[in-house]
Amino acid sequence: MAESPGEIPQRTPPEPPPPIHRLAIRALVFSALGFSVMPVVGTILGFILAARAQRALEAAPGRYRGEDQIRWARLLGYLAMVLWVVGVFVVMVARYFMHHEPMV
Repeated sequence: MAESPGEIPQRTPPEPPPPIHRLAIRALVFSALGFSVMPVVGTILGFILAARAQRALEAAPGRYRGEDQIRWARLLGYLAMVLWVVGVFVVMVARYFMHHEPMV
């Protein structure tokens, strides 16, 4: 079908992006909770849910998205773990020095 010289071509609207997988969102939420409310459990759940979300995305390519949420969940999980380990170490060292006499 040929277009007339003054006719505007019809465009089809772009397809909406696929939805973000719910496991990716949950992984991000639990990893963020690993900083405060659920320090160890939230971080571990964040890692588990991120792995499950990654497998779900790989099993159905193009059906869901959520790679960025998975990446951020893992990053926040690693950061929370490092901060908690450093925090526990600092508390242990501080308690040690509070209860021992300095060497002169």
